[in-house]
Amino acid sequence: SSGLRGPPVSHRSDRHPGVDAKSGAMDGGHDDEIDKELEGLDIAKIRDKIYTVQADQERQTENIERLQEKLKALNYELAARKEEAERQKRLQQRAASVQQSNAQESGGGGILATLFGGSAGSAIQPASSADPAADGDEEEITRRAVEEQLTMWMPERKAHNEFGVRKFTERELMVERVDRADGEGKSVDTVLITYLSSERSDDKFHLSYRVGRNTTSKMLREDSCRYWGISEVEYILWTVSGAKVADDMRIQNCFLDTEPAHLILKPKVPKKTVAPEKILMEIREKKGRNKRGQKKPQAQVAQMQETESIFEHMAKIPGVWKFMTQRDLKAVEHIQMIRPLSICIYSLILILTAITMGLLKPPVEGYTCRLGVQETLNANPQQPFDKIRSTHEAWTWLSSVVPRQLFINNSDLRSSNYVPGWVRIRMQQVRKPAREHCPNAEFLSESIACYDQRYIDGTHGTEDLEGIRQYWTDKAGVDGRSNSTFPWKYRTDKEGREDGMAPRSGVYQDFDASGYAVDYNMQHGNSTALDAAYVKDMLKFREAGWINDRTRAVHVTFTVFNGNYDLWVLNWFLMEMPPTGLVVTTRDVDTFRPEHDVENPQLHESLQIIDSVRLILVFGILVYQIPFDVYTASKIPGGSVCRHLLGPLGGCDISIVCVYLTIYIMRWLYTVSIGDEPLVRSRRLSESYWDEISSLTAYRLNILLEAFVLMLVVFRFGYLMRLNRYVYLICATIQRSIYRCFRFFLVFTPILVGFVVVAHALWGVLVPEYRTFWSSATSVIMILLGDLSAIRIVQSEKPWATVFLVLLYVFVVLFFINTWVAVLVQEYQKIRVSSGYDPKDYRWTEYNYVNWFLPETLARLYVSKLRPSIKPKTAEDEDD
Repeated sequence: SSGLRGPPVSHRSDRHPGVDAKSGAMDGGHDDEIDKELEGLDIAKIRDKIYTVQADQERQTENIERLQEKLKALNYELAARKEEAERQKRLQQRAASVQQSNAQESGGGGILATLFGGSAGSAIQPASSADPAADGDEEEITRRAVEEQLTMWMPERKAHNEFGVRKFTERELMVERVDRADGEGKSVDTVLITYLSSERSDDKFHLSYRVGRNTTSKMLREDSCRYWGISEVEYILWTVSGAKVADDMRIQNCFLDTEPAHLILKPKVPKKTVAPEKILMEIREKKGRNKRGQKKPQAQVAQMQETESIFEHMAKIPGVWKFMTQRDLKAVEHIQMIRPLSICIYSLILILTAITMGLLKPPVEGYTCRLGVQETLNANPQQPFDKIRSTHEAWTWLSSVVPRQLFINNSDLRSSNYVPGWVRIRMQQVRKPAREHCPNAEFLSESIACYDQRYIDGTHGTEDLEGIRQYWTDKAGVDGRSNSTFPWKYRTDKEGREDGMAPRSGVYQDFDASGYAVDYNMQHGNSTALDAAYVKDMLKFREAGWINDRTRAVHVTFTVFNGNYDLWVLNWFLMEMPPTGLVVTTRDVDTFRPEHDVENPQLHESLQIIDSVRLILVFGILVYQIPFDVYTASKIPGGSVCRHLLGPLGGCDISIVCVYLTIYIMRWLYTVSIGDEPLVRSRRLSESYWDEISSLTAYRLNILLEAFVLMLVVFRFGYLMRLNRYVYLICATIQRSIYRCFRFFLVFTPILVGFVVVAHALWGVLVPEYRTFWSSATSVIMILLGDLSAIRIVQSEKPWATVFLVLLYVFVVLFFINTWVAVLVQEYQKIRVSSGYDPKDYRWTEYNYVNWFLPETLARLYVSKLRPSIKPKTAEDEDD
């Protein structure tokens, strides 16, 4: 049992010998009892008995240590009391002798009465024996007594120089030398302190201290805790031998003669009833069945878990201790970057931008106007445009639906819309078939010929159509036909662009402005003759094979104006004819409103005023808001100019300025060139065909940039609303969650791209929504958003589709979404504790509102003159 004892808790040489002897006797008797009890027990019971004995021994050791500390304190107190009693006795004897000498000459009273607050006879009792110094000179005795009393009771004056710095005497600067022969041990003038943040931490921080003769452990511990910024209540000093150092102990008495002057500063550990794991591992057998590496019994593990404190349990789980000890950090630095003028600037930009978008693109009017024009040609019961799948159906739509809606005055389209200008029907065809056009011509016979699959540069069919040329000889310029375009003659892309046309994108490819075109004037005086001429031409074109196997696209484009909504509608209907025998339709019907249209001068004036005001506000952001934020960010601890400009706030402000300047320049330099020639444009629409795709493109880009400005201003305005504590918590949570998940997004993006590629491989040739990579990406994103219509499980790919959907659900829902929710909840809880645990602490008073809303001079005047009572009291005011 003697081998089971741990190292002694204290090694100080001033321990009481009686206590040591008594404790040794107790240990010997106790060991004999343990040896008797261990006989006849199995290994498990012996082990449990060992743990119990160790716990009892540790408790006894702690009790002995406490008794020793109490005994030492009592010894110190007793020695001090004895020294004080002896000193008072000497003073009484000396004063009594002086009193007797004075009494013999003056009969009583004197300077000692003044010193001791009364008469000498009443304050001092006579001494039992005569003082030898009484026979000396009376003046010398009096002088010595007075000097001793003054030295004892009067404080020493501290001299200072002209700058207020204290001056020290040579005696004060001298270091007291401890005599090695007096038995007090070695002199300690420097102590090394090692700081451990926790018992399980491997990080150590060292610091050396110069100590004096009377420096105590408490002084050294408090100074060390202040240096490292930790609580002095939660930490304690230990010697390297494992002994605790009492607070009232002097540093000179903390170490043995052979012990280094080294102290350990580590957290206090709650008292334990079970020996620590490290000690248990050290005392176990080094060999045999019960060696160190053997797994502990379940009973021992359960016992250790039951006796484990909450602090030790939290320290084992990463992040729990830091989370549970988090305190409110009083996060109010962001308020410095929010000023009333900033709120006014962004509020006005937000309102004016919303008005601009409402004027340029009315939400309900634009949709209704577009839908009315589109459905007259698309949902016609005679031949719906979306249902066209063959050239026969394409000819039916061209020869029946188009003339009935565009050329008849009482049609549904013309009854509600004005149809200025011309309608153009354009056909694009490839070269004649040839053997060299085949992909693998060297493996095919010479009798096989192939058509070009795509209508691109080098594959255009440019020959004149002789059959249609003969027919068109006496038809040009008659009954509303154009005399500038000919359906039998090929027009290059350059010629098409001169009419305002631009490249268009279909389902399978992009198409330029070239091809065979024929135009009809929708404002022809005789609409009946125009309708008859158009129908006759379509029948002749069909007989002549104007649309054949070489045809790759047929375009129908025209522009109408709706006076009820003051909107223009550009219509483009495309019928693609790939070399598969199938016709694929595409339509693009959109509304636009030219800002400088001569028909609506009020719109032009309103936009001009709004744009001028917004330009001034954006200039205010450039010269006031951005410099103010940069200056404030540089003053905040941890902030920097680059970090602010590259952050969300600085990037948002710079983007607002750049995007709006782009809008202003595009609107008043590019669009003005169109608006300055309204008569020329009207004359061009009436004389020949003109495509308004350039105006529509500029209008779309303008609206898109306006929407982007609106989005940025809303984002910036939301940041200004962080004055409210709840808004700040939400904004800070989202921002920190994005920062935390940024690296996770880098891993998630390639995996999502992999799902898109797999979806394209599975359904790229079966489902239209997956025919291209980008359309597949859109469909996968729609699946993630819960759109079940994007899930197309084809019968032949059903097993693979099921596997794809299961993996997508597991990865996105169970992994990605749950991870994001967990990060969001964790960050919100951390920010709620550190930046708003109690919202009452952040409520503003009248003093806060005055300082935030008014300039500094007016705020100071308001508080000092009008409302001095609202100023919060400081610590100095409370002391007064």
